[in-house]
Amino acid sequence: MDRPSNMIRGVPEDRPSSTPAQVEETPSVERVSAVPASPGLRPPHRPVGPLRPLAALGGIGLFVVFSLSLMNDGKVATASESFILLLGAWAFGLMVLVAWPTWVQRPDDRLVILSRSIWCNVGAVALAVLVTDPFRMLLLAVVIFGIFYVSMHMDRRAVMLATAVTWLAYNLAVFMLGTATELSVGFELTSYIAFTVMLAGAGFVASEVLRVRDSLQEQTDSLRVLTERMQELALQDELTGVHNRRNILELLDRQKALADRGVEGFSVCYCDLDYFKELNDRFGHATGDTALRMFAQVALSVVRNVDYVARIGGEEFLLLLVNTRKQSADRVAQRLVERTLTLQPLPEEPECTVSVSVGVASYEAPESIDDLLRRADVALYRAKQSGRSRVVSSA
Repeated sequence: MDRPSNMIRGVPEDRPSSTPAQVEETPSVERVSAVPASPGLRPPHRPVGPLRPLAALGGIGLFVVFSLSLMNDGKVATASESFILLLGAWAFGLMVLVAWPTWVQRPDDRLVILSRSIWCNVGAVALAVLVTDPFRMLLLAVVIFGIFYVSMHMDRRAVMLATAVTWLAYNLAVFMLGTATELSVGFELTSYIAFTVMLAGAGFVASEVLRVRDSLQEQTDSLRVLTERMQELALQDELTGVHNRRNILELLDRQKALADRGVEGFSVCYCDLDYFKELNDRFGHATGDTALRMFAQVALSVVRNVDYVARIGGEEFLLLLVNTRKQSADRVAQRLVERTLTLQPLPEEPECTVSVSVGVASYEAPESIDDLLRRADVALYRAKQSGRSRVVSSA
């Protein structure tokens, strides 16, 4: 006998086995007939919650209050009405940009993020330049948050763009102020140098933030790929790509639970390739592996998408046919036997052929899965004894 009779749940042997079963101890997961490598998908962005916009609105409020206090102390180089109008336009526009995704229940996009940063920085620069006092630097510090905000959500080019626009806005604002009033050269020069250094430092730190963020993203991507690979190994037999032993046992238990509730019955086809040991010995293990892979594809071709194909060890396979009774299962098994005979693992060797014997059993409640598999195994043994390359159904 060339067929191993090792039952896949560890039922004691009734007959000797010449080929040991290969058992894969991996957890079971949801069903697929063949287990392809699934592309990694990132989780979708969720709409922005209310907490972050509220925090941003609080920061805007503090900036407005501080700016108004400087105006009341007479430290701005323009009329109060003009300053209040500019301050109000800046605050209102920024609040709209901050709250917009929450109102429309949509996630942030690149345009919204960049618009927030540029509006925040340009407005803060325009207001700060009107302050003819060292407190100007406190207002200008707001641009640091704008640059960091971009670095946390976008790429290096966006950070450079936001930094350049902010610096150009400061130069333009100082120039326009100089055309309207007389400036203190010493104060403006000191402020210009301090602002340029501060902005350059913010850009440098933002670049470091980007580098760390990109490094973490690479590690996350690598971990996701590894996780997906582990999930694939938990589902599939590595050689053939069909389900593995542990997974098919889980699927059998689930199908039994459905059948016991009267939802749908099922049948199993216990398959064993004939004379597989001789094929390995004569033509080599590489040819044997090719035969296993080819048979797995043939098995997938004779079942439906709702059915399952598994390699349970060595040259043994199991077909789980959902909502299928004995007569239909016999027809599926017969098609499998016939198509297997057409396989040629080694085309240049006409004598290198493959055949399969199949034992069929339909589930009869309330029997256990072990009993069902034992009946299929006995039917398979009868198929082997009857001459191989045939189908025998359990009584």
